[in-house]
Amino acid sequence: MVKRELVQWRYVWTAHKPLFVIPLLLWLLAVIAGTTSQQFSKEMTALVLYPALAFPMLGLMSQIGSSEQKELWITLPAAPWTAGALRPLLLSLLYAGLYAAVLRQYFDAAEVWAGFVSAVLYMQITAVLVALFKHNAFGLCLALCYLFFGMFTGGSGQGPLYLLQWYRQKLGTSPEAFVTVQAAACAAAAVLTAQLIRFRERFHLLKD
Repeated sequence: MVKRELVQWRYVWTAHKPLFVIPLLLWLLAVIAGTTSQQFSKEMTALVLYPALAFPMLGLMSQIGSSEQKELWITLPAAPWTAGALRPLLLSLLYAGLYAAVLRQYFDAAEVWAGFVSAVLYMQITAVLVALFKHNAFGLCLALCYLFFGMFTGGSGQGPLYLLQWYRQKLGTSPEAFVTVQAAACAAAAVLTAQLIRFRERFHLLKD
């Protein structure tokens, strides 16, 4: 089991290395920028690095989201809870942890914690959308649309699932106001992704 997981992680890393490396490079740039301009680094962390957190999830979910392999994926044996819940959650926690390490330089503890949970949720939303449409481009575009809509409208219509609450709070709320709900949403998204994979033969959007 462990050997199989290591093979899977090695495969996605080798096959889609740029998707995993881009956020790491942006993370490094944000750290370096902080030595000269903290305000620029802060804005870059929230407005550039945060959206790029979707890329590693695309790499992990590449087998599901590849339009060239879509029909193969429908019949390919897969462990739904491993492929849909465990792996995406572990990847989300890893990159969200790195993201929180940068946030600590510019935000207080409550904002960092809220940003960490929000980053996990953002990556989980990306995983759900890729599994739903079985298409990486659709998953990425819809996740970015959701993120930027909330960014430019202050979370209008998104309720407690407003991802940038920790950065631009809704009027009359605190940075950590939605942490509990968003943490629960992370768990729900993991379960949903697993179920979409489990029943992928029956539920197939964007059919050819």
